[in-house]
Amino acid sequence: PLTLWASAIRAKSGVLAGEDHDASVRKLREFTRFMLGPASDPTAETIDALALLLGLRSTEPGTDALRGRVFAVLVDLLRGVTQRMPLLLVLEDVHWADRPSLDLLDLLLDRLADRAVFVLLLGRPEFLDVAPGALASKDFHTRLDLRPISQRAGVALVKHVLGSDVPEDVLARVVARAEGTPLFIEEILHVLAEDGALARDGKTWRVARAINTVDIPLTVEAVLQARLDLLPPTERDVLQKASVVGETFWDGALRTLGAGAPEASLVHLCSREFLRLQ
Repeated sequence: PLTLWASAIRAKSGVLAGEDHDASVRKLREFTRFMLGPASDPTAETIDALALLLGLRSTEPGTDALRGRVFAVLVDLLRGVTQRMPLLLVLEDVHWADRPSLDLLDLLLDRLADRAVFVLLLGRPEFLDVAPGALASKDFHTRLDLRPISQRAGVALVKHVLGSDVPEDVLARVVARAEGTPLFIEEILHVLAEDGALARDGKTWRVARAINTVDIPLTVEAVLQARLDLLPPTERDVLQKASVVGETFWDGALRTLGAGAPEASLVHLCSREFLRLQ
């Protein structure tokens, strides 16, 4: 639970999965001091609650009580930092958030209503179907729906990735198939590169063979599946085991799940932009 907030705290504090426990605690202490003010002296209870949130130590009996402690600490931290400065809080992929994370978000919006806070939630429209009723019905939010990008913007995106000397047939096919979805454009280009239709030429790309010989899937999901199908079995196995751990994982967890020595696979998966090193 609270994975949305665990990811945010981990990113802001700089705590890395698998690093030395004492180093992680020091980072949490520095993060807490930043949030509450340089003259503050974070309590052991505060650091302990954050350690629980990030999985730095195992939980104890009484999940509801522990969740209450984490809720209280995060509310105090955010109210503390907004005493000194305005706060921009950006939370991505909220449509994947677990219910406790959304409950905490609902609570924070109420507790920070008197502070200079701007909250930006990025997610798919179905987020409002899973959000707590109170959160979805708040009257101080503005919903912005992102529309498909124009053909001109799609062409500009392809040229930004491949270089300015892109053949017109490549531009036309990629932009037409993507139907205004930037992620689809990027994934189609990945498919073309991994299939050998595009090849690196220094810092740019060149067409290695006719684009019309490549079967480009019709949906983003199908494109991603096509890319997965092109991976060696060992790398697909690493990705599958990583998905069990979650959006953020570490090599030790993969070994525990039987991935052997995953380092080479992880390097290759990062180079192909399936993964991002933190």
